[in-house]
Amino acid sequence: MPLPPSDAGPKPAVLFIGGFGDSLTRQVVRVVEELRPLLPGYALHYFGHWQGAAAARLMAALPKDTPLILAGHSWGADRAARLVLANPGRVRRLVTIDPVGWQAPQLLRRLRGAVAEWINVQATGGGPWEASNIVARIGRPYGSAASRSAHLGLAVPVAHRDFRGMLLARVPDGRSVLQCIIAG
Repeated sequence: MPLPPSDAGPKPAVLFIGGFGDSLTRQVVRVVEELRPLLPGYALHYFGHWQGAAAARLMAALPKDTPLILAGHSWGADRAARLVLANPGRVRRLVTIDPVGWQAPQLLRRLRGAVAEWINVQATGGGPWEASNIVARIGRPYGSAASRSAHLGLAVPVAHRDFRGMLLARVPDGRSVLQCIIAG
């Protein structure tokens, strides 16, 4: 995976939050495990979407000057959005990777103002009958409304399950989504 150039200054704490399927596929967990040895000095953490209270405790325990970045996939993106709303102004960057959740319209109205930068990645590939896209529809995807509400919205031609493919998508300045997450 391509990594960002080393910047001076405090390294961010990055919380990756996996969705429902991550307990089976371990895609998000594997990315975090791959990144740890490549990014010494970064505080990389993984939580499942059901571990919102543990993620909130970690956020509260970090020094207030620690740059904080939340990146979540599927239900994990919904959990990350809820953590931002519970801690307005605390999170520097939120990256929602094809978010899924029941209360999306109510969250979207408040989310943009609660975080300095919000990047949303919407999966648009795989077709309507691809298994992970069906699961995402059942979980109620945020869809294009999240991309319209975010500071930066990307549509990526991969299926909902392709977390790594969405991380490698390029933003307009040429960086990958992963580079945006790690950049702090």
